[in-house]
Amino acid sequence: MLIAAIIENPAPVLSLAIGLFGICGVIFTALKYNRDDSRAVVEQQNIVLNDMKTVNDELRAAATDLRAERDGLRTQVQELTGQIAALRAEMSDERT
Repeated sequence: MLIAAIIENPAPVLSLAIGLFGICGVIFTALKYNRDDSRAVVEQQNIVLNDMKTVNDELRAAATDLRAERDGLRTQVQELTGQIAALRAEMSDERT
């Protein structure tokens, strides 16, 4: 009975089938492009993360260099402080 009705008047069934295929195509396309967009976003995030890691490594290296320079300057300050103390002592000995 149903098949006979479809054979006699196929327009509603045909339009239903076309509509379903159209909706499925839209959903498939949306999912495909959404997946591609997600992949692009993840790739961008990976690039940014790698750049941040590189900058972090450079900052750590710069901090290590600055600490070494600071320690060297502290040593120089201690040496100069000792020289100043020795010169003051020498000057006070000459005054007396």
